[in-house]
Amino acid sequence: MRLHRDGECQRLRLIFDRFAKGQEGQAYLSGEDVQLALTAHLQAEHRNIQWSAATKARAQDMVGNLKLEPGSELAGGDSSAPLVQVILSREGTPSCLNFEAFVALAESHRSATVVRQRRFAGFPKETVMQVKELFKKWDADSSGVIDPHEIEGLLKELGMECRTVEEQRSLIAVLDQARAAAIDAGVELQCRPGEGSVCFWVLVQLMRILRNEKLQGAEVREVQVIKELSFSKAEVEDFREVFVRWTRHGRVGSEDLAEGSMSPGGISFAARAGAAGGGAIEEGLSRGTFYKLLLSLGIPLGMKEREELEVRFALADLNNEGRLSFIGFLGLMRWLLDSDFAGINAAAEETVATIPSEGNFFQRRRHQSMLAFHQLAAEMPMEGPH
Repeated sequence: MRLHRDGECQRLRLIFDRFAKGQEGQAYLSGEDVQLALTAHLQAEHRNIQWSAATKARAQDMVGNLKLEPGSELAGGDSSAPLVQVILSREGTPSCLNFEAFVALAESHRSATVVRQRRFAGFPKETVMQVKELFKKWDADSSGVIDPHEIEGLLKELGMECRTVEEQRSLIAVLDQARAAAIDAGVELQCRPGEGSVCFWVLVQLMRILRNEKLQGAEVREVQVIKELSFSKAEVEDFREVFVRWTRHGRVGSEDLAEGSMSPGGISFAARAGAAGGGAIEEGLSRGTFYKLLLSLGIPLGMKEREELEVRFALADLNNEGRLSFIGFLGLMRWLLDSDFAGINAAAEETVATIPSEGNFFQRRRHQSMLAFHQLAAEMPMEGPH
């Protein structure tokens, strides 16, 4: 769909006029003005982004390095010229850009973004690069295709070993699904169906399929566990907020300024087994972080309490890294509150009363995220299923 709709065209005209030089009818963008105008366009396209000076600088850099073929920086090829230069060249005036060319550039950016997201299966570029490293690991002959002789190791790492005929059929079906998704995303495949081989973009789509399977399975299991533990929806969301914050920032201080650097959108290479791979860390609380959470409530953890917690932690639902999953966290919370472990309910009440109204940003955020837990600890009924 072209961008020549009235509202869109008016918005682009306002941006163009803001940075353009020259008289009306002969106005043009040149040099840095092109990137400034495109940055303003990106800002309008993504109104929810907080556009700091650093973010604008990154946007300018991104615009200057846009590719005509998203993913060409991974696959190679001749279509890697910056999109700005390509549009300018097409206009025949490489030193400037008129309004019509600016509209075409905005349209190309939008189209390229959509195509890229389809090809990347919705993953960020950093995650796709992780998949690229995984692919290179098992593409022993660097042919661009993981052939049937090389695929066994890859499947083992993905938790997809085929020991039975039924498992082999299931694998073929999943690979066909990934291959079809890659073709729908506009990729020219080097691997063919029925050969038992995998090329890079098929692997990307395969990772998306496995990721979706894992998330769907986790959601079903989570619903079952929540029902068994008799938590309300609001209580679960409060606990989730505490869990996520402590998973990412178990120790909130000056060294933890990169908030959200561990994105839950990261993938796990051992997707079905639940283990993290590459640099993507599956969300989970370490035993040490869980202890810190309890200590933040003012709960004394002596030798006796720690020994009991160690046993409970080991029996809880853990991921393959030995970290406490959200389901496991809920189960431990149910036990802690029902048993009033180490006087947790009284400690929570006391902590709520001492939450500071002032302090640094991260201290306030930690106390805000913990407030729901404190209130739950004070209000949760003492009886319930174990």
